[in-house]
Amino acid sequence: RGADGEGRGDIVDGVWAGGQPDGYTDQLADCEDGDGGVGDERCRFVQIEGGYTVGCALDGRGVVECWGHDSNLAHVAPEGRFVTLSTNGHFSCALDVSGAATCWGSNIYGQLDAPDLELQLLAIGYHHGLATDLGGELQCWGNDDYGQCSQAPSGSLSFIASGEGHSCGLYQDGNIR
Repeated sequence: RGADGEGRGDIVDGVWAGGQPDGYTDQLADCEDGDGGVGDERCRFVQIEGGYTVGCALDGRGVVECWGHDSNLAHVAPEGRFVTLSTNGHFSCALDVSGAATCWGSNIYGQLDAPDLELQLLAIGYHHGLATDLGGELQCWGNDDYGQCSQAPSGSLSFIASGEGHSCGLYQDGNIR
């Protein structure tokens, strides 16, 4: 619930977290305790992602911090240094500096089993994950009930997006599939 008691959101240590249900887990670094501040890399976030009941942010050091309420432990971020992250549904993934993916949360469809490749772009759907390899080719893992993995486009992609039961790719020439 927000500071107004109406669920309109709070600033939670530098990140606005709105609509949190009762019992959510706040695992963000405490940037208001006098030990951090504007110049502190752990208090400067460079990316934020929201999932079904979980939110995650990447700080200036490359550390992922998550919050929310999820029985699959999607709010428990992994240790390490990362360059990007994505979350949706009940799991999240992040890429480290070598391009290796680390995923956490629910694994009922194998969505934590990211390919063991050097990856660049990352997009997480409800129960599936997408990433591009160094050649821009799409890699997909997890649930494929709607063809979100098996009907994935081929070719060099410059942007990818994923939803509950679908995936999209933007080719380098500007075409979408």
